[in-house]
Amino acid sequence: MADRKHSRGISRFTLTWILIIVCIALIWSVCMVFLSSLLEEYEAVQPKYAAEKVFEKYFLTADSDSILNYNVYPLNSLEDRQNAVDYVSSILNSGELRYKEVFSGEDSKNMYAVSAGDVTFASFTLTSGNDTTEILGLAYPALADITVNLKPLYGTVIYAPLSATVRVNGNVLDESYIEGKRVTLDEAVYFPAEDENGRVMVNYSVSGLFAEPTVSVTYEINSSSSLYVEEMGAPAVNVLELVDEEGVYSAEYSYLTLLAGHYNEKVRIAEEKRIAEEERLRREEEERLRLIEEQRQRISDSIKVLYENFVLQMAEQYNDFIYYRTTTSQQDKTKVYFKPGTDIYGYVTKGASGGYYNWSDYRVTKMSFVDEQTSYYEWLDDNHTTFKCRISMTVAMYGYNTETGKYYDDNEAFAMTAYVDISNPDEPKVYKLVTTESDLEEAAKKG
Repeated sequence: MADRKHSRGISRFTLTWILIIVCIALIWSVCMVFLSSLLEEYEAVQPKYAAEKVFEKYFLTADSDSILNYNVYPLNSLEDRQNAVDYVSSILNSGELRYKEVFSGEDSKNMYAVSAGDVTFASFTLTSGNDTTEILGLAYPALADITVNLKPLYGTVIYAPLSATVRVNGNVLDESYIEGKRVTLDEAVYFPAEDENGRVMVNYSVSGLFAEPTVSVTYEINSSSSLYVEEMGAPAVNVLELVDEEGVYSAEYSYLTLLAGHYNEKVRIAEEKRIAEEERLRREEEERLRLIEEQRQRISDSIKVLYENFVLQMAEQYNDFIYYRTTTSQQDKTKVYFKPGTDIYGYVTKGASGGYYNWSDYRVTKMSFVDEQTSYYEWLDDNHTTFKCRISMTVAMYGYNTETGKYYDDNEAFAMTAYVDISNPDEPKVYKLVTTESDLEEAAKKG
C-alpha cells in the first residue's frame, strides 16, 4: 500500500484573523486621515491666523498714507494730507508695532488692539466670513472693520478784523469759523468810512489739525486807488503782524497801526484822486460818445447811400401835395411813397375830400427846394427792415394872394423825421412822418 503525503498550509483560522487585522488597520488609517483633516480644518479657522495676516497686511507692511484712510477723525480741509501722514508715521516709529486680542463684547467677533510702543492707536475686528471648510462647514474668519484712532493735536484762535482775510495753511477762512461774540472797537477817525465792518473784530477758531498751522492775516485798504498806492509806495493789500497772546494770535495792534498810518496820506491826496478820477471819466465819456457817434455815422452813411434819393423825392412830392391845390393826380403821385393802412397814407388819400386844404388864400405858381439835407439814419429793428432819418430843406415858393391879387415869395422851413419800411427793398414805404422837433421830444421821454 503506497504512502500518502499530506501538505500543511495556513489554516483557515489564521487566515481569517489575518484578514480581520488588515481590515481593522485599513479602517484605522482612514479614520486617522479623516480625523487629521478635521483637525486641520478646525485649526485653519482659528482667528489667530487670520488676525496675523490682517496685522501684517494692514499695519506691519502698510505705509502711513494707507493707514490714515482708516482714521476715525477726518482730515481737516485746511490741512495738507502730508501733515497727517507725517503724524501717523511718527506714531508708527515710536516703538515696536504689535497687536493683541481684546474683549469685543460679542461672541461672534474677535477684536484686536494695535499698538506702537506704548501707544494703542488702532483696532480691527474679525467675524465669520462667507467661505467655509469642506467637511465641517466651519466659516473662515474675515475682516469686519479696521479703526484707527489718532486724534489731531493742534488748533488755533485768530483775533482779527472781520474785514480782513484770514488764512490757515494758505486756505481762506469763511465766517463759519467765527466763534463767540463780535467786538466793536471804539470809534476813531482813521477807520475807513466805506468799510462798514472796519471796527468789528472777531475770533476765528480752527481745530483738528495734525501739524502746527501757518497763520496769516491780510487787510485790503479799500479806499486805495492806484494813484494812492503809487504815491505812498505801499501795497493795497497789507500783511498784518500777529501777536501771540497765550496761544491766541491777535492782529489788532497791527491793524490799528496800519489804519492810523494811512489816514494822513489818504486825506492829503483825496482831492487829487477826485480830480484825477473826474478827468478820467470825462475822457472816457468823450471817447465813448466819439465811438458811438462814429458807429452811428457809419450806419447812417450806409443807409443814406441806398435810400437818400427816395427820401428826398418823397419830401419834395409831399411838399407839392401840401402847398399846391389838392388833385387826384397829386394824391396818386404822393401816396406811392407811403405805406397803406398808416395815418400818413390816410392823410394823403383823403385830401380835399377829407376837408383838407392848405393856405386857401395863397396860390403857388412856382416851387423849388433849397439846402436839402438828410441825416441821422438809424435802424429801428435788428433785422434792418425799418429805419428813420431826418430831412431838412427850405421850400422856396412864388405865388399870389387870392384876396389882394399880389404876387410874392414865401420860404417855409421843412424839418421832418421819416420812418421807412424796407421789407421790400425795391419798394420802400414811409409809414410815419413827424416833425423832427416832436420826434426828439418823444425820444427824450423814452430815455
